[in-house]
Amino acid sequence: MTIRAAKQAVSGLENRADVRFVEENSEVHALAQTLPWGIDRVDAEVAHANGDTGAGADIAIIDTGIDGDHPDLQANVGSGKAFVKCRGKGCNYNWSDDNDHGTHCAGIADAVDNSRGVVGVSTDATLHAVKVLDNSGSGTLSDVAAGIEYVANQGWDVGSMSLGASSGGQTLKSACTYAYNNGVFLVGAAGNSGPCTDCVGYPAAYSEVMAVSSTDSATISPGSPRRVRRSKSPHPVPASTRLSSVATTPSRVPRWRPRTSPVLAVN
Repeated sequence: MTIRAAKQAVSGLENRADVRFVEENSEVHALAQTLPWGIDRVDAEVAHANGDTGAGADIAIIDTGIDGDHPDLQANVGSGKAFVKCRGKGCNYNWSDDNDHGTHCAGIADAVDNSRGVVGVSTDATLHAVKVLDNSGSGTLSDVAAGIEYVANQGWDVGSMSLGASSGGQTLKSACTYAYNNGVFLVGAAGNSGPCTDCVGYPAAYSEVMAVSSTDSATISPGSPRRVRRSKSPHPVPASTRLSSVATTPSRVPRWRPRTSPVLAVN
């Protein structure tokens, strides 16, 4: 219970056997929306002020899924597809996120401008969960390839892949080429293997994919490759994952298991 009492009364209350504890009450305040450092770094808020909010664009998060009920994402989440089913609590859809990594990435790309939480690079695009990684953040090359092809078949604009492996394969390469030829802007994480050169992971290393490494406020992040491979897509750019709709430290890029799956045949 909460009461107003003179200071002299506090000692008496603390000594009563039927009173567990006495403490001073204090105020709490609503948390305002945060502009993540990375969003500010690329001047996304300037684009928002000029009316460029991503409205009408479709962004596929090819990852562990998306939490469709997240208050910073719910208004922007559209349809989804699961190549790996969500397992455990909170799986409202087969493509729901049972790891949080995909939700984290979705927040960076397109968190709603709603005066709470964080704001994304875009704020009004439609997000689509393409779940190709399981609750441990792992998956197969063939599921990733199938997810990429699915994005192309839906006619969506962007396929975002914060995942990778040290080697690729013809199945994955063919999927990226198919998506590129169908107008999908593919973006892939350069990887966590830095500091190094010529160590960009796959699919980011393919010419059809724009490879993205990360920076902090001073320099290139310790885990980022120092050089990214030139692609057919626009020049690679740095990106920060300091804050998103999931409160974590900067994301490590999931690695999929490089094993053959019967879903797609490898030529």
